[in-house]
Amino acid sequence: MVAFPVLFCLTAIENPLLRGVIGEGIVNELTIIAKSARISPEDITVNTMNIALPENMKRFVHEQVADGGYSSASEYIRGLIRNDQKEKARAALEAEIVKGLGSGESTPMTDQDWRDIRDEIHNRHSKRKHPN
Repeated sequence: MVAFPVLFCLTAIENPLLRGVIGEGIVNELTIIAKSARISPEDITVNTMNIALPENMKRFVHEQVADGGYSSASEYIRGLIRNDQKEKARAALEAEIVKGLGSGESTPMTDQDWRDIRDEIHNRHSKRKHPN
């Protein structure tokens, strides 16, 4: 899946602490990887879902639409879901980083390591575009 490496790239680019830990050279590589990612048509297909809300929650959603610059309740809910997805992905990433930092002595990344990472991302992306 391309989303996790892209999220890592974007997190590294946005987070000064993480930038300091991994170094600017790696951040530059991650920026290149993030920019090379593509969104598949499945990622943007829209389906309908009905949700039952108590009156006070429904009123709150409508207030957020009116006050928050959203064009519809659906846009507001999609924003909440996207934010929750990002937060969960960031938490998972942070857990993996902590796990990695505690895994022992680190070794410098080589040019071959970065080529292998890029190849893996391109292979995964190709499989998404052209499943067997």
